[in-house]
Amino acid sequence: MKILVAGKGGVGKTTISALLAYILADKGYNILTLDTDSVPNLAQSLGIPFEKALEIVPLSRNDRLAEERTGARPGEGWGVLFSLTPKVDDLADQYGITIKPNLKLVVIGSIEQSKEGCLCPAIALARAFLIHVLLSEKDIVIVDSEAGAEVFGRGLAEKFD
Repeated sequence: MKILVAGKGGVGKTTISALLAYILADKGYNILTLDTDSVPNLAQSLGIPFEKALEIVPLSRNDRLAEERTGARPGEGWGVLFSLTPKVDDLADQYGITIKPNLKLVVIGSIEQSKEGCLCPAIALARAFLIHVLLSEKDIVIVDSEAGAEVFGRGLAEKFD
């Protein structure tokens, strides 16, 4: 099952995502939670201490990873060619944070400033990762999305139940 928690800011998306993750994990499901918010707070809602949560670098802010996987460094400007299908099958294992044996978090993040463009290497990496886990994950994926409808406009909300 693939679940996207979306809506306006302040309506409780992160709280619902965390509670749903814990409830389903307690029922024995394997849960992968993904935080795609530009201000990621799901780590804290899942019980990671504030100081530890501050150390997490979202995938969309990991310029080295985006460049390595897409062939272009984020922020290089317009007209740069990069891969829209980067290798992502190892990202949950490499960047996932284990909350409990059957509950994992990956902080993806989002574009933080409107000047960053609607499609950049970092978002291409995030989109490919979301599509990969949604096509290959056998258990439950819960996505805490960015506030508003931009998640739909960027194509990050495809193939959800």
